[in-house]
Amino acid sequence: MPEFNKIFSPAKYEEVGNIAKEYLKELSIIVSLSKISSPEEAEKIIDFLIGTTWAKNGVAYQWGETLLLSIAKGESLVEIPMLPKLTHDEISIYKEKLDRGGIT
Repeated sequence: MPEFNKIFSPAKYEEVGNIAKEYLKELSIIVSLSKISSPEEAEKIIDFLIGTTWAKNGVAYQWGETLLLSIAKGESLVEIPMLPKLTHDEISIYKEKLDRGGIT
């Protein structure tokens, strides 16, 4: 199971770029969306981070307002059975949205 060393709780979409940079360094992160009041803004943040995960062949789980993301090679989050893992198809849907310019 990956080691989650950082927890991020962005208050606005503009913070997601820095979160993604740290994610690429840390390989596994937790992101809480509890400070985001707009569903549209939360979706944009999720889209951006899921796109990063997809591009690196990572794994992603979403549990309410919390995302668990990992791009650590050979790691698996399957040891957390209570969390619904996003399927490759679901991640691909996010990727398609990115490709169509669905994120600004």
